[in-house]
Amino acid sequence: MSNIIPSEVIIFGGAGFIGSNYAKYFIQNNFFSRIHLFDIELKKIKLDHLIIHGIKQGKITLKKVDIRKPIPSHNLKNIVLILNFAAIHREPGHTPPEYFDTNILGAENVTGFAEKVNCNRVIFS
Repeated sequence: MSNIIPSEVIIFGGAGFIGSNYAKYFIQNNFFSRIHLFDIELKKIKLDHLIIHGIKQGKITLKKVDIRKPIPSHNLKNIVLILNFAAIHREPGHTPPEYFDTNILGAENVTGFAEKVNCNRVIFS
């Protein structure tokens, strides 16, 4: 019988390049019992063999989440780390309101979510 305490991580922007690569790194190194990938555009995630294997094992979950809106707790427990890679960059094609709603309001919503799930470790990029 194992005495390992379940620990889970949430990656906002989990379908993006950085988020999905962190998920693969975490799964390869067995750092967390479950990895939650939250993103507004889950269709963009590259479903390579590590991600697919993690989903099949129940170690990776995918959830469509828009950080520009308040984020419900989804009854998550054991969240020890939150990574926020969800962002709109200063690339052509984005309006100033999109940039500020995603990057500033989104960061506020992620920290509010962290409070709801009682996680005091948030990495913001």
